[in-house]
Amino acid sequence: MSESRRERRARQLQEFSNFDQDAPDPVPGLPPDPVSLSCQGPGPAIVEPAVDDVDLAGWCATETESIRSLLNTHGGILFRGFRPPGSELFQRFFTAVCPDSMDYQDRSSPRSVVGDRLYTSTDHPADQTIVMHSELSYSASWPALLAFYSDKAADAGGETPIADTRVVLQNLSAPTRERFMRLGVRYRRELRTGVGLSWQEVLGTQSRDEAELTCRELGMRYEWIEDGLRVEWTRPAVRQHHITGEQVWFNHAAFFHVDSVEPGLADALEAAEMSPFTTAFGDGSPITGEVATEIRSAYERALVVRPWVTGDILLLDNMLMAHGRLPYQGARRLLVMMGGPVSS
Repeated sequence: MSESRRERRARQLQEFSNFDQDAPDPVPGLPPDPVSLSCQGPGPAIVEPAVDDVDLAGWCATETESIRSLLNTHGGILFRGFRPPGSELFQRFFTAVCPDSMDYQDRSSPRSVVGDRLYTSTDHPADQTIVMHSELSYSASWPALLAFYSDKAADAGGETPIADTRVVLQNLSAPTRERFMRLGVRYRRELRTGVGLSWQEVLGTQSRDEAELTCRELGMRYEWIEDGLRVEWTRPAVRQHHITGEQVWFNHAAFFHVDSVEPGLADALEAAEMSPFTTAFGDGSPITGEVATEIRSAYERALVVRPWVTGDILLLDNMLMAHGRLPYQGARRLLVMMGGPVSS
């Protein structure tokens, strides 16, 4: 009995689950698949066109189960070499894999709007590192999926390092892991004009009444201060993945920690009592510099760094794969979309 394309796909995904070899050979008598699968060691699965003129969005729309299976195993998929490159391809691609795209709300980083729910990646000075994090893990709602499009790769650097949050969690010492699981993370932000993002930018409104309503909806305690708004809230540090059921390290404990700020700037902000964000354990006890260093080390030992090629699309399961950014030289333009909202 001949093997159908769907049966072959299921068999190949099973054989290919560990990605320790190239994709299996085609089955005789069936037309070739339009894409090829591979993986170069730890990190995302790699999907490339195997024939000319592949409609990436069309392929994704028919292979949602395959894409979900790859994400569950590897946390991310890199789509490389699809034509024609551009933001239109990227938007069509993301709509195919995630019809319910999201606006960037409860934001922590400056971004420029490029199109409908299409943004630049964080507008941050090129000479600075963006600390590893999971998008909106500090919020009451976060995207299940996150996708980046390399519109222009940097001349040097500018990689988007990624780290499997299942591995990060296991890289922490048992006492640190247990304490975070028991207490969670308490976040505090000072939303002041001229220091980080203003409350208007973070909460998406110019109205104090609407800002207070949003704070209550997000479970934030709030206090109006002389030149802005102070907010404080607590979230879990470890969550259960909504599909796989696995425990993942999912928080901004290190990202918002004072030790993650450039040293000179951190000293100046602390002296002026104007730090835009701080973190503590859920009971209010401090997260020491030693613990923050341990968290960064846990990320570093799980890190995968690959250079961008212009036209690349990187799709991440936001709960399974954290990301950051390395410094770069030359022009660089990375676009981002997010979607599939998950709520606590």
